[in-house]
Amino acid sequence: IINGATIKGDVTITVKGTVTIAGTIRMGSDSIHKVTIKGGTADAKLIRGNGFTGQMFYVEGTICDFPNLTFNNITLDGGAVWTGEVDPILRRGTTNEGIKATGSILYLVRANATLNNCILQNHDDGIGEKANAVFLREYATVAFDNSVARNNNSPSGYWKGGVVSTRYGGTVT
Repeated sequence: IINGATIKGDVTITVKGTVTIAGTIRMGSDSIHKVTIKGGTADAKLIRGNGFTGQMFYVEGTICDFPNLTFNNITLDGGAVWTGEVDPILRRGTTNEGIKATGSILYLVRANATLNNCILQNHDDGIGEKANAVFLREYATVAFDNSVARNNNSPSGYWKGGVVSTRYGGTVT
């Protein structure tokens, strides 16, 4: 269990099995250059812990210094547990008996993130504001390379959608 952390410098983190995130992992422009988080096993997963609803990863850069965060071969799981009647289009239950988040899995401000061979799943925004699975602000970018976003939901509010919201020039590829 990781109960929040600050990651500094150029670093590679290898995840084996399931690691629970119970507090926000932060990266800021004054302390980060490049961080890679990779799966060290086929079942590598970072999952939101019970009772934790905030941002899982919060990365903020400055106008001149955009931090880079890369995920390789790992599942990022927001903790929603879909049950009930299966929606024929969504192909999952329509009731979340797991975590209803108030913060995104990835919240990026003037920062770059890349997901290589990853799964971004089970994020349910309980408040409908700035809490899609990925939230991009002020020219932040996210790139999905051979990755899947599934079972994410943001049913209400201005930022509804589920997977990615952008504000002030965010870019998705």
